[in-house]
Amino acid sequence: MKIEISTKEEAAKALFTLYRYQTPQEQYAQTTVEDNGVGFNATDAGFASSVAKWMVDGKPLTDGQFKVLQRILPKYKRQLEENDWTSTALPAGVVLGHSTRPDKPVIQGKGRLQIGKDGRLEFYPNVYPSVQIKSLGFAWDKPVWVFKHYSVGLVNQVVRMFEQVEITPELQDTLVQMATKQDLPDSIKNHDKLFPFQKEGIQFLLGSHRSMLALAPGLGKTACAIHAAGCMKEAKHVLIISPLSLIYNWQKEITMWVHQPADIWHGPPSSWLVHSKDYRWVVVNYDTAVSHKDTLLKLKWDVLIVDESVLVKNRKAQRSKAIKELAGAIPIVWELSGAPTTRFYDDLWSQLNILDKDRFRSYWRFAQTYTVVVDNGWGLGIVANRSEAAKQLQDDLSDIYFCRTQDEVLDLPDWIIENIPVPLEGRQLEMYNEMEQEFLTSLPDGDVVLAPNVLSQIVRLLQIASNPLLIEGDDLGAKWIAVEDLLQFERLPVIIWTNFVKTANELYHKLEKKFRVACLTGESGAELRQQIVTDFQGGNLDILIAHPGVGKFGLTLTAARTAIYLERSFNGDDYYQSLHRIRRIGTKHSPHVIHLLAEGENGAPTIDHVVDKILMYRKEQNFKLTTSDITNILKGDSNDGSQ
Repeated sequence: MKIEISTKEEAAKALFTLYRYQTPQEQYAQTTVEDNGVGFNATDAGFASSVAKWMVDGKPLTDGQFKVLQRILPKYKRQLEENDWTSTALPAGVVLGHSTRPDKPVIQGKGRLQIGKDGRLEFYPNVYPSVQIKSLGFAWDKPVWVFKHYSVGLVNQVVRMFEQVEITPELQDTLVQMATKQDLPDSIKNHDKLFPFQKEGIQFLLGSHRSMLALAPGLGKTACAIHAAGCMKEAKHVLIISPLSLIYNWQKEITMWVHQPADIWHGPPSSWLVHSKDYRWVVVNYDTAVSHKDTLLKLKWDVLIVDESVLVKNRKAQRSKAIKELAGAIPIVWELSGAPTTRFYDDLWSQLNILDKDRFRSYWRFAQTYTVVVDNGWGLGIVANRSEAAKQLQDDLSDIYFCRTQDEVLDLPDWIIENIPVPLEGRQLEMYNEMEQEFLTSLPDGDVVLAPNVLSQIVRLLQIASNPLLIEGDDLGAKWIAVEDLLQFERLPVIIWTNFVKTANELYHKLEKKFRVACLTGESGAELRQQIVTDFQGGNLDILIAHPGVGKFGLTLTAARTAIYLERSFNGDDYYQSLHRIRRIGTKHSPHVIHLLAEGENGAPTIDHVVDKILMYRKEQNFKLTTSDITNILKGDSNDGSQ
């Protein structure tokens, strides 16, 4: 028999019966993380948890909240009956509430929030001075403070500023509807290759048209954005702005996930405007977006996806200003970031200002709210994040910011491995093809580099695929450029694994002006190696450039958040052991492992792909020797027929 929820008391008892099974972390985040079969499912957790917290704070259950609870709670029939829900005691201070007439509200406490004319959010103050509400973007329109639109996060900010503010039932019910997640399309709901947290991310994007999806590296924010745009009828023209090193990865993922072609617009407009009459998915890098902003603005776009939005954290940079102008002309804007801040929370302001320039109007007001700002004698500066800022940001940005860490959604710590294709172009591609086909290639001065046998040919191919500079050619390393690009937004500290000492030394000189960097190669003495490791583990280095064969049986490099394999050899032991330098006892976060794979013309595989395939096989074999399978192997009871 179906459970009937006919009164607010019954709704409250059923709600708190389920709410108590949410973990403290889930109650804090207002979501479901653990798939343990109790409490709310991921779809209902946001709304139901917010109502429970609303009531625990002493606010009455509204009519709108009650109607939604009547609809969703009966689906938890098994849990409710098993826990004798009708006998559940309500927390102290919970108020069931009653309906009031929104047309005749009485101002109570420190003011009243309501929906005004033209959909404005209106704040009638009952205490003075109330001018501090200007910091939230409100403007004075006597006798009321007004904001152009309303949102859950903005109301949370006002409530925190004026704790006893009255919220009219009409606004309460509207906020309930805004917090209620819309149903996912069946194509997403039944997709067997998407994780539950990815479906939740897609659901968030579909319901929040100017927002940030902050999934940790490797959790599939690219796939979420592609699926969200792919199932929107109004998304006929999608513009994606990404780092140069990732544009081809976007093109491949769009084809893989939604089976549609994607165009890459790179270089002068004359080379890509010929396609502007028939375009659905377009990927450009940041430099193209900035240089040809005016041309892009002349075209119609329905969705803008800003990948690795931390690259626009600098509010004064030309890049940020250009992206803001583009975003202002496009109705749906999604920012994606694995790590939207690099040091302090003020990094968020420029990204949020791009999404909503009215709500996030003043940088210094934002900084003073969430960070510690001091006058250092030369002007204002930020020295720390405020202790309660993380919780405040979660409340204030709940309607436009969706984040998940690796620890929340995966059994961690483990590696998050990603292959990034890097197309070879121009003379580097020509040299690679010559060496592959003829065992020789020419240098700019006319000298010829010869590979007398297959083994030396493989070494030469690995060098050219990395950078012809390694064979005394010109500095044309597409993968080296990709590394510098990735360092702008990947989590620090970073280990860059190289196969050639010359790569390590040359890369060191390229990076030492911007980062705290050290090299760990065969040229590093034992004492120096230990000092470098100590500095890296102690947080005194941003980047470690290392050869995987150096000290592979003794180094602990668990401070690394990202590992970039710029070059790899066929030595499976070097690769396997280097992976375990960053995943050991003491590892607190899943390292993001990036393999840079050079590609030929039209995505043709190179020597990097051959190396990758062989190393993956060897890694799997090594894994077997570190599990219980070793017992069967030693007994000669293997499944592959080997003796």
